[in-house]
Amino acid sequence: MRYSVLIDRTTLVLEVLMWNAKDETCNIFTHLNDVAYIVNLLATAVIIVIRVYGISAKNWRWLPIVLPLNLVRPVLYALESARYQPLQGGPPFGCTYDYTLSETSLALFTTISSATMLASHGILVLVTAVKTLSIKRHAWNSRMRTPLTALLLRDGILFLVCVLSTGLRRRVLTRRAAS
Repeated sequence: MRYSVLIDRTTLVLEVLMWNAKDETCNIFTHLNDVAYIVNLLATAVIIVIRVYGISAKNWRWLPIVLPLNLVRPVLYALESARYQPLQGGPPFGCTYDYTLSETSLALFTTISSATMLASHGILVLVTAVKTLSIKRHAWNSRMRTPLTALLLRDGILFLVCVLSTGLRRRVLTRRAAS
């Protein structure tokens, strides 16, 4: 995953810095960037599915919900990347995109992609919270001393809540800027 992130970021920077490249060169770099990004999205989907499976005590009932939610974003991005033609934009733009999709379709793709990603992360937070509170309840019944903060940090729920709230905040700000 880290190598695909490296390729993704490198090609993204090169797209912007290639002011005098031909359209064919832009085509290679932008689609290489698209492939690397889709690989990142698929790797993230696998990680989320495995985390939900592991945290829910190896319960497969979440799989029919979490897996499709995590596959929507890479599929929509692949459709989106197949619907543009990279063009040379000149300084300071570098490679730009000429979309064959309408602005409405692009906005719909973005909204659906963000909503499904937030839903899958929300399920991960929910499953983690339920498991953490279950551990806390068992510890309380056993008269063990386990601070809730330590459990939350151990389970990573604070990180997940931060990621989820950042995604929600970004989505709300994007909505306000668009209107």
